[in-house]
Amino acid sequence: MLKENQDALIHLKEQFTLTDEQFEQFTQYTLLLEQYNIHTNLVSKNDMVKLVSRHIYESLQILSLDYVKNAKSIMDVGSGGGFPGIPVAIMISDVYMNLVESRKKKAVFLQQVCDTLKLDNTRVFPERVEDLSLETVSGPLDVVMARAVASLSRLCEWCMPFLKKGGSLVTYKGIDIENELKEINQYKNINRMLVPGLDASEQRYFIQIIKD
Repeated sequence: MLKENQDALIHLKEQFTLTDEQFEQFTQYTLLLEQYNIHTNLVSKNDMVKLVSRHIYESLQILSLDYVKNAKSIMDVGSGGGFPGIPVAIMISDVYMNLVESRKKKAVFLQQVCDTLKLDNTRVFPERVEDLSLETVSGPLDVVMARAVASLSRLCEWCMPFLKKGGSLVTYKGIDIENELKEINQYKNINRMLVPGLDASEQRYFIQIIKD
C-alpha cells in the first residue's frame, strides 16, 4: 500500500473512531482500489495518493447528515469506485445499500469489494439507473445519493421515482450551483450545506432535495 494512504488510514481510524473490523475493511478497500486502478480507471492517477485522505474521507462526511446516518435503505447512483456507497455501507452495518454502476469493469470491481469485505448489506447493479425498477431495488428508498455524476435536473429525473415520500436525494456539488438550482425550481424542499472538513480551495455543497 502507498505510504500516504497507509498514514491516512491511521488518521481516519482515530477521527471516525473506527472499530478494528471497520479499519480492516477500509484497509482492504484501499488495497483493492490501488490494485484495480492499474487497469481500471476508478480514480485519476494523480489521486492515487489521496484515496483515503480525499475520496474515502469526503465520502464519510455524508454521514454528518442525520437523514443519511439514520437511513435504512440507500441507493448510490454512478458508484464508480464505490464513493460514497462503500464507506457508508462499512459504517452503517444495518443499512440496505444498492450500488448502481453501468460500466462493467467498475461494477465487477464493486462486486469484488463487497465479496472481500463481506458486505452482506450491499448489492451491485451493473446497469443504468434509468433501466432499474422500484421493485428491483426493493424500494421506495430513504435516500438516493450521487457524487460527481450528473446535473441536478438529470439526477431528479432519474432518482426521484425511487424515493419514498419525504425521502432525500443528496449529491455533492461545487460552489457555483445557482444555475443548476434554477433548473429544478419545481422542487420546493431543497437544502444546501457545506461539506465539512474540506480546505477552502476544495469546498463543495451537499444538495438535498426532499420528495414531496
